[in-house]
Amino acid sequence: MSAAVFENGWNVAIIVVGMHRSGTSALASAIEAFGFSTGQPTGLLAPDEHNRRGYFEQRAIVDLNDEILDHLGGSALEPRVLGEDWHADEFLVASVERIRLLLGEIFDDARFVVKDPRISVLLPLWRAALDDDVVLAYISRDPWEVAASLRSRDGTTLEIGVSTWVQYNQALARDMDGARVHALAYQDLLDDPTACLTELYESLVHWGQLAEGLDVAGAAARLDSSLRRNAAVDISKIDAVLECEVRELNDAYREWRGRHDEFSTKVARTPWWSVALLEDRRSGLEMESFLRGEIEAWRASFEELDGEYGLVLTRLDQLRSNVFLRFFVAARRMVRPNRAERPHD
Repeated sequence: MSAAVFENGWNVAIIVVGMHRSGTSALASAIEAFGFSTGQPTGLLAPDEHNRRGYFEQRAIVDLNDEILDHLGGSALEPRVLGEDWHADEFLVASVERIRLLLGEIFDDARFVVKDPRISVLLPLWRAALDDDVVLAYISRDPWEVAASLRSRDGTTLEIGVSTWVQYNQALARDMDGARVHALAYQDLLDDPTACLTELYESLVHWGQLAEGLDVAGAAARLDSSLRRNAAVDISKIDAVLECEVRELNDAYREWRGRHDEFSTKVARTPWWSVALLEDRRSGLEMESFLRGEIEAWRASFEELDGEYGLVLTRLDQLRSNVFLRFFVAARRMVRPNRAERPHD
């Protein structure tokens, strides 16, 4: 498949896909070192305590993906994945052109890499926006480590974390079908970054995305295994059946590692508990949002009453002062009669 040349000169596009907290930032950083642009620096999300090296995500792309997920009735951590009939939704069809226009605003370079984990559950839209001429760099991580990382950052339970992990990877298993995919494992990337990135580089050369002769040492040097946290996870209280199913799914995803000229895999049925847990969480968040709104309304009413109460107190103070003043004047008259009433000396 030859790379398309877009109006602004694009000819190579890579999208990093994978679940949140799975090493997508590390992978995007390494691909940037291969010579791919991550877009205008001013638009990138700033590093923070959860990702000190940076996210390599454009804020405008994140915002657009959040808007699409909201339209679908979900969010980044409670996704509702696209159905096969998404073409019947005018908003989603229009979103494809919005994605295309946004990419034109952000990227001026012929080679660029896009990274936002939300794309993993919106991939058909992004493939359509790029005329399906794109390379997907997929990375996976142990689901319990992902869940522990989400718990540390967002306060979610381990069960909710693995449920989201399942949703993301099941969507990718379906929606990467037929695409050029190079799949990596997060642990492999940190244990032996040179070997892992060399394999990725060789895939890009094979697909004509890069020329031969590039030294991957610079890209490998960007990866720091000490940044891997939440590697030791206590799952002793997790239901044994759930833990077994998650392990089986993880083993299946790890078998994807390597180059796929046309990705194809049998999509396993999404476990019932994954859907149920996310539905319960979504309902809980909706109730929480409703209650927060009610509390804010009560607070506003209280503040309004409190303001009126303050005005009443001020008026009472004024009345009290007036009464005291009148009493004082009257008393003074009683003690000190008018000059006309005083006896003459």
